[in-house]
Amino acid sequence: MTIQMRGSMDDFNAFLSRFQNAAPAAVVRGLRDGANILVGKAVELTPVDQSQMKGSWRNFPTSNGAIVTNLAQHAAFVERGRGPGPVPSGPILAWMGRHGIPEDALFAIMRKLARSGYEAKWPLKNAIIASKAAMGKAILRSLRDALKGGGSGGANAGDGGKTSMTDEAGNTKAGHVWVKKHMREDHRKGMGGTRDVRGHWRKVR
Repeated sequence: MTIQMRGSMDDFNAFLSRFQNAAPAAVVRGLRDGANILVGKAVELTPVDQSQMKGSWRNFPTSNGAIVTNLAQHAAFVERGRGPGPVPSGPILAWMGRHGIPEDALFAIMRKLARSGYEAKWPLKNAIIASKAAMGKAILRSLRDALKGGGSGGANAGDGGKTSMTDEAGNTKAGHVWVKKHMREDHRKGMGGTRDVRGHWRKVR
């Protein structure tokens, strides 16, 4: 990812200050947008019996983002599974009835669950993995909108400069510290002033 910027060091410092002021709230908005994306993917990946869990995904805003949760009582067991141990017959009988399984199979099913437990399905975990890129883009989009709202120029008006945040493929990214590509070399050569901050600004790890 590259920031292209024309202007003086003062222009760059002003851009960084604007970014620092806008970033926290923008990240929170991006996280909330990401939570909506995550809920949609979790609904898609949730196994269906009565659709209770599928229809019980919710996200709630917090001061620093959002919480994604499922309100169905059995959600934790579907997500994480259940270890071996005694199981109640009532819910199993109800499940058997919905799926046309004869009641005389009850003992065998209960014995299997008691011995082996219930396999985790991980709908939320898998949704997080599948949505990671889209949630990251939501955060970046919010950051870009915040910078545009605060003036995306980053250079003085007389210079007609502008600031962009893209990689070589045209994709936008965020979350790094930026320095000029050749700043260190220029300083070693004794160069300073605006020449050090003109041109391409690249991330360094």
